[in-house]
Amino acid sequence: KTRRVGRFHSAQQITESAREFFDLVFLPLDGFDTNADGFVMPPVIFDSERERAERLVESACESGARYAIVTNLGQIELLKRIAPEIELIADFRFNVGNSYSLGFFEDMGFESVVLSAELTLPQMRDIKGAKAAIVYGRIPLMTLEKCVIKELYGDKRGCEVCSRGKAEMKDRRGFVFPVVREFPHRNIVLNSLPTQMSDRENELLAAGVTDRHFLFTTESARE
Repeated sequence: KTRRVGRFHSAQQITESAREFFDLVFLPLDGFDTNADGFVMPPVIFDSERERAERLVESACESGARYAIVTNLGQIELLKRIAPEIELIADFRFNVGNSYSLGFFEDMGFESVVLSAELTLPQMRDIKGAKAAIVYGRIPLMTLEKCVIKELYGDKRGCEVCSRGKAEMKDRRGFVFPVVREFPHRNIVLNSLPTQMSDRENELLAAGVTDRHFLFTTESARE
């Protein structure tokens, strides 16, 4: 059975039609609410942030979270200890590109694995197991420890631009790269253009891809 998975940057993006369209809805760990079925773990958790992350996992599970998208190997022990009943999905950040690495996650009890965003459809087809793929969305390119939004816009305006999700960087060729906040106050630089494979349903089925992940970051609720 195939599933459509919507991963949203904020609860305000989750419309009524989105809830009807997607089989599973995810929000970031620090933004989880009852609109979602699960949460996406932040890609970086320092030791000093671990206690807060654990409290957020406990809170999300108490609020009904049933799934967690894992973005880092170090999170597996944390989740299995705090939320042993939660179903785990391995994120594209693990860069899984063959059957052996997918089998590693299956052996660890993961329900599905999002394949590397760099793979072609024929390469996806050759991988065996419960595989998922990103079919729409801006792929994260870089995680920044420093708040580049404040560097670009200044302290006061930076926070306002950040809260509206409108921060961006432009390279020397004029390509615009959106910048969004990540737990607890990091920045994620997103690709200038979204990946788009949602019109390749037949090819995805032929490649044996079971789950289709849609990443919504800077999109408005209307979009």
